[in-house]
Amino acid sequence: MSAWLDRLSAEVRQRRVVSLDRPFVVALAGGVASGKSTIAKALASRLRKDGLTVEVVGTDGFLFPNAELDRRGLMDRKGFPESHDAGRLTGFLEQLTSGASPLRVPTYSHETYDVGAERSFARPDVVLIEGLIALQAGVEPVDLGLFLDVDEDDLITWYIERFMDLERWDAPRLADRLAEVGGDPEALAGDIWDRINGPSLNDHILPTRSRADLVLHKDERHAIRLLAPASKPA
Repeated sequence: MSAWLDRLSAEVRQRRVVSLDRPFVVALAGGVASGKSTIAKALASRLRKDGLTVEVVGTDGFLFPNAELDRRGLMDRKGFPESHDAGRLTGFLEQLTSGASPLRVPTYSHETYDVGAERSFARPDVVLIEGLIALQAGVEPVDLGLFLDVDEDDLITWYIERFMDLERWDAPRLADRLAEVGGDPEALAGDIWDRINGPSLNDHILPTRSRADLVLHKDERHAIRLLAPASKPA
């Protein structure tokens, strides 16, 4: 078992005593392609082995649907704070605070690149919220804030690798964008990073690092170590 998972599991169990009347909320933020979903799944699995019920909620589900992003002129700012339905997210967080059950959350489809159907679940012991905006101001309550810190050069490499693995080049918008760059997927991935993911990272995601209780630094080999929020990797 990884030492960082042991540490995070212990943190949750120690801190959870203050919120036994509602789900304990863990928020995990980080840049695109940093591995937030993988980390969230690993932590959820570790906590379940400790006997806790856990649900993972992605903030991508709280994006406005593509049609609404189009209407608002926000398609090229998808992932930025303003591209999310803050009212819907606030409503879900209020349900968490009240201890409501069942809880309902929207989902996001990486097949259609759009918001999908809602899912519901009974009130768990722990809700793990992961996503680009998980540590933005207004996302409350957060009982344990985590930030997944990765050098931007590594993020770019991983994002391009992930993008090149896509199988659905005929997806809406993707085919048109691909044609605009001469049919070169790698060039399209770089363009998306430069115009959208990079600015989002530097202007909106990295500033939330200071809100984290613990920082997980991932190196180019995907090895993880825990840091204090103010610490920088050597």
